[in-house]
Amino acid sequence: MAPRPPSPPPPSSEMNQVARAIEMMANAIQQNMAMALNLQATMHQLDALRAAATTSTVNHPQEQMGLAEFLRYNPPKFSGKATLDQANHWITELEKIFRATSCPEERSWCLQHICCLGKQSFG
Repeated sequence: MAPRPPSPPPPSSEMNQVARAIEMMANAIQQNMAMALNLQATMHQLDALRAAATTSTVNHPQEQMGLAEFLRYNPPKFSGKATLDQANHWITELEKIFRATSCPEERSWCLQHICCLGKQSFG
């Protein structure tokens, strides 16, 4: 019978640390990719809202009064430069206002578009 080859030396603590560091980096990359995909989906949703808002018209005095009422709630503005958490918070805050005012969905798109501009001064 042939002699057994010597068993490999046990991994050093330095190697274990390197392996753990690589695993942590892989996990961080996966988390960043998931956040990027969520942010991308949120940005697509905002683009759709902007497109819908630009196709709707707000020429009726009653709807302009709705805008004045909406602005009294001090809605948050959104410039498009935000983290995923900030974008989700912005959407949540606007949805609260729309529910509280029973704002119809077609009008809420226009109001969201106004808040997305971020260049306007309200009040």
